Amino acid sequence: MILEIDCGNSLIKWRIVNNHNDVMMRGANQQLQQILVDINCYQAPLQFCRLVSVRSEEETLQLIDHIKNRYNIPIKQALSKSESLGVINGYNDYTRLGADRWAAIVASYQYSQTATVVLGFGTAITSDFIDKNGQHLGGFITPGLLLMRQQLLSHTSRIYYDETVAKMLSSTDKLLGKSTEEAINSGCHIMIQGFISQQLILANKYLGQSFKLYAHGGDAIHFNIPNMSHMPDLVFNGLAFLYPFSDD
Repeated sequence: MILEIDCGNSLIKWRIVNNHNDVMMRGANQQLQQILVDINCYQAPLQFCRLVSVRSEEETLQLIDHIKNRYNIPIKQALSKSESLGVINGYNDYTRLGADRWAAIVASYQYSQTATVVLGFGTAITSDFIDKNGQHLGGFITPGLLLMRQQLLSHTSRIYYDETVAKMLSSTDKLLGKSTEEAINSGCHIMIQGFISQQLILANKYLGQSFKLYAHGGDAIHFNIPNMSHMPDLVFNGLAFLYPFSDD
């Protein structure tokens, strides 16, 4: 069995897969200690771990040390590279591209083998363009839904925002807000929808009219984009492409 971990800005996500990439168990939590407890509940022997982390070096090393001490298995940590599996990193300094973004970029191109746009909907929303030859052209980063709301509320002392009410609202309803919660949710949603629309226009400019579109991350389900392939495990799949394991 293989342990895969994606340590994001907000959530630490993990799953256990077999050699055929069938998911046997998965979970997510904000707290590292709870993640360690959850993983320890899995009884079958683990053979290998692959992970990606955008957390602090201290947190990442704590996680790696725990896995080494608990399971005594090989561990591969994904890092951004200048080139991987036919994909060429487009950043001026390739080490500055987030390793989770790199894993998603590499995975998407393995699936498409043609011009591709990858949208990531997490704490931040990311967009990356890859041409038909595997050249990463660069991308964009903008605040995600939660971060937009938090920034608005933290700088506007007289806005009252009821989180309980907000959670009952569908973020896909482009409403003219008749409450503060509706107005904020709809406003943030439409801003992101506008960002996505602009990505498609730019994709036509840089990639031509024929390209594949992939989306991943927890908030991707809130946006209905024509011809988009929703792949929530794209980062995990990237880890599998980058660090395959065989017990033969």
